[in-house]
Amino acid sequence: MPAVPVPGGGGSSDAEELFRTKRIPEIRAVEGATRREISAKEEELRQLVGRSYRDLLDSADSILLIKQSSDAIFYNLARISDSLSSLSPPPEPSLAVSAVSPSPSAGGRARLYALAARAKYLVDTPEHIWGRLDEGLLLEAAGRYLRAQVVYGRLSRDAAAAARFPLLAHQAQLVEAFRPQIAQRARERLADRRLPVAAHADALAAVAAIDAPSLAPAPALLLFLTSRRAWISQDLAGLASDLSSYTSVLCDIARIVRITLGHVGQLFVPALSDMPLFFKTVTEKTPPEQLFGGIPDPDDEARLWKEHMNQLEAIMVLLKPDVVAAACTDWLKECCSEIFGVIAGEQKLVDAIGSGELLGSVQRLVRDALDGRDGLERSLEQWLKSVFGSDTESPWDQIRGLILKDDKDIFEDWMEEAFVRRMKDIVHSEFDILGSSVNVKESIHAIGANADPKDAGDFLAYLRKSSKGGGFWFSESKIKKGGVLAHLKPIADENDFRSCLTSYFGPEVSRIRSAIDSKCKNILEDLLSFVESHNSTTRLKELVPYLQEKCYKTISGVLKELEAELRKLSALLGTKKEGNDIPAASIIAERSLFIGRLLFALRYHSSHVPLILGSPREWVKEVGGAAFARLSSPTARHLRASFTPRRHTFDSPKSPGRQFSDSPRRQTIAAAVSLFGANDRSNPRLDELNKTLQSLCIMAHNVWIAWVSTELSHILSYDLNKDDSLSSATPLRCECVVCGSFGDPGSVAGMCRVRVC
Repeated sequence: MPAVPVPGGGGSSDAEELFRTKRIPEIRAVEGATRREISAKEEELRQLVGRSYRDLLDSADSILLIKQSSDAIFYNLARISDSLSSLSPPPEPSLAVSAVSPSPSAGGRARLYALAARAKYLVDTPEHIWGRLDEGLLLEAAGRYLRAQVVYGRLSRDAAAAARFPLLAHQAQLVEAFRPQIAQRARERLADRRLPVAAHADALAAVAAIDAPSLAPAPALLLFLTSRRAWISQDLAGLASDLSSYTSVLCDIARIVRITLGHVGQLFVPALSDMPLFFKTVTEKTPPEQLFGGIPDPDDEARLWKEHMNQLEAIMVLLKPDVVAAACTDWLKECCSEIFGVIAGEQKLVDAIGSGELLGSVQRLVRDALDGRDGLERSLEQWLKSVFGSDTESPWDQIRGLILKDDKDIFEDWMEEAFVRRMKDIVHSEFDILGSSVNVKESIHAIGANADPKDAGDFLAYLRKSSKGGGFWFSESKIKKGGVLAHLKPIADENDFRSCLTSYFGPEVSRIRSAIDSKCKNILEDLLSFVESHNSTTRLKELVPYLQEKCYKTISGVLKELEAELRKLSALLGTKKEGNDIPAASIIAERSLFIGRLLFALRYHSSHVPLILGSPREWVKEVGGAAFARLSSPTARHLRASFTPRRHTFDSPKSPGRQFSDSPRRQTIAAAVSLFGANDRSNPRLDELNKTLQSLCIMAHNVWIAWVSTELSHILSYDLNKDDSLSSATPLRCECVVCGSFGDPGSVAGMCRVRVC
């Protein structure tokens, strides 16, 4: 809406008139238009003041020096004029003599004009350099600075110039102050990622021209590489506070490495008959009219400038390919050490990657960033085409082979080492989580913790426990007139093997076994996801022993805890109960039975612990197989009261679950796992675990058997004593009834004999 004009008069009366005559939308429109006009005027005033202030700062010193020089020139000219006026006029020379020799006054004026022109050249130099710096033409600014030095050297050797222009030394100091400014501005331009390689070549040439001969081509290459490493350090510094963007940052860093080596080729490596861009820029000839414009007959300056350029060309010798390769190799190793090393607070870039699958994904993205054309300048693509004669499929491989002169991919090797090390850390942390999550002590101590003291000492109450939930009998106990063991019948719906095992083991044993299998399965699948992404053979050789060792140590740690608890229970069983510190014998037996079932489940019904400790060939066949072997259709043997749970083996048929053979990984790492022998299933670690599990399982069941045998012998003895037939006078034959014979001789679970006479 156009601004509504406000009636004249100003002040509060205008505002009141506006509110009386205008509607609210019109008043708001007037207010908006007024505020926009005020903002525009403020911005215009700010820019005007800023430009004027900058112009004033830039030209203040020059104006002061020009004024001082003008006053001195005016004073000297006045004094010369007075001196000439006081002299008598010379006699009229003949026309012939005048034609042959010029007058002394004309020669003096020409010499004075030449000196004044050179002084003006120095006076104009600061303004000229500032203009070139603002335009980004650093090499031209450096050239003007060097030529001003040549002019001042010419004037400083002339005593008359020093006498007539006393401020020349001060002006020379002003010009000399531009030397560090040009060098600093050049380094700032090298740090600017938005500029093309031509601008970086101009900045690098400016530094080389000013600092020659100290900045030869080799130091110039190091300066360029140092500026590019600053790019990487800047990205890593921003990542240290936020590791969530590690993927994009790592890809950006990969592109920086690739384009840096490409620019090194453009700047320092000759392509066929073309000079490298850096050498071409430094030794580029400036047109003569631009060298010492405004100075009459600059023969001496031109000669000195030519000598300077000849000296510069002598210094700027093409670098040997081996020198470039060595410098770039050292630079790349230092960058990789910074990228994949500690960046801040003992953190590493790869620590932000939490799984092997992500490691493989990140590595693929980095490889795509290296091999892709994203971020390549058109000039670099043209240079690569001129070197190789055609478009390249993988710019990184071509650039790396041309610059580094080595078949090894340093960046890839460092990344591979860092990623494999990170995969090991992930495996280590996951197994640590498994060890802490499976708290067998807590599970054991929870058994009987809330039991009624009356029931805890009642053996018959213990026998009546349901089979569901890991009770005493693996069946429904129905005590009838025939005795406590008369009607032990299998449950009709327990023909399913999985439900049978769940009922037999109980919920806590099933939970622990499932937790171990699930965690081992996830660890193995995550590791294989990383292995199949790249370099499968080398990764398998390094990660398989590490994975198996960590799995073995974790399971061994669980078994050591179980063994310690089992020995405590065995010692407590033979101790007389005094107070509440020692649990009841039935609780001790129940805890030992829990340990025995857990050991039995780990040995015979664990799927991924033996899979990990077995041959990697089996990983290809069955990564993600079910915990148990698939059984055939139910038959009568499943309905028997006693049964033997089947042990899971690698040769058993696979479960209907997802199979690794259907995954593309199998084709990727099949060749890698073929390096492992066909008959390497017998792993010493696995055999050792099986022996430990078996011995501890027998030990746990022996504790339970010893208590049950003792209690049963008491019941039998009590029933025999109540039998009237045994009290007759008829002599009876003595017999020995063996209640149980388990374990080692002399142990708690030795033979229990009852003598009947």
